[in-house]
Amino acid sequence: MPLLELPEGERVEVTKELLDFAAKAFAANSRKLDAAAVSTAVESIFKGKGQKMMKTIFEEREAIGEARGEAKMVVNALRTRFGKVPKGIEKAIFEMSDSIALESLHVQAIQSDTLEEFAEGLA
Repeated sequence: MPLLELPEGERVEVTKELLDFAAKAFAANSRKLDAAAVSTAVESIFKGKGQKMMKTIFEEREAIGEARGEAKMVVNALRTRFGKVPKGIEKAIFEMSDSIALESLHVQAIQSDTLEEFAEGLA
């Protein structure tokens, strides 16, 4: 699991549960539910660092979403060029979280002459 680094240098492990909690808190806030209750819950968990944690978690979720979007672009480029993409290749692409590496793979997907050539560069 990735670690979030707070401005003070503290690190917090990002777990699925933490991201799910953050998503629910953001959803509750955006639906105009009791923001004070959400804030109280966040503060009780993060002990005075709630706002910083929520901002950092939001940024992390945004980065995950961007990487997922990049991965979809790579897979779509492969499907457009070569038809069906083997599940193993798709899985390897979607497991990547580095946007720069995924952008490079997108170019590679466009420039590779065969799916096998692309897969060799994926390893």
